[in-house]
Amino acid sequence: MRKLIIAIVLSVFSIGASANQNECNTLHRVATKIMEVRQQGVPITQVIEATSSSPSFHGLIREAYKIPLKEYQSGKETAINEFANKVYLVCVEAESV
Repeated sequence: MRKLIIAIVLSVFSIGASANQNECNTLHRVATKIMEVRQQGVPITQVIEATSSSPSFHGLIREAYKIPLKEYQSGKETAINEFANKVYLVCVEAESV
């Protein structure tokens, strides 16, 4: 999953080797929103359709939907935070390459 997220991060910003801090912050917010709708049970087809003008996010959407829905709110919040943090860390690490 890590390699896929790196590829997605790089393609989202059309960058060669690095992203800047603002881009990583933006990507963290986007990943948070994607996982929030995932944990609300919104079908992936609706999310893909709603983001059809931003196909670069479709990879993140697919990755989010590989993570199971959590039954309790605390599990949902953990899944949201872990996903967004993982995406952010990959972005920041790509920045330092």
